[in-house]
Amino acid sequence: MPLVHCKNLEEVRAQIDRVDERIVELLTVRLQYLKLAAQFKKPGHDVQAPERVHQVLTRVRTLAKMNGMEPDAIEKIYKAIIEALIKEEMKAAPRTAS
Repeated sequence: MPLVHCKNLEEVRAQIDRVDERIVELLTVRLQYLKLAAQFKKPGHDVQAPERVHQVLTRVRTLAKMNGMEPDAIEKIYKAIIEALIKEEMKAAPRTAS
């Protein structure tokens, strides 16, 4: 998504709002994939998948560096995203019989 030339603060904010809309759309798609992944996981297992979390964090840190963003900042953002989406994924995970 290329930067749009803005002439004033209102235009900058409007562009930030557009980016936020896209971010929410993409997070929704990410959550849908997590719910799909939950269907393939054993009940009560794999949802938090620490090795996968590590893999994702390593990858997004690399992407941050490649795009000129601070890796520590993107890691903090992704940790919050992962924590929130894991909660949603757990809601979709198959339950074991009690």
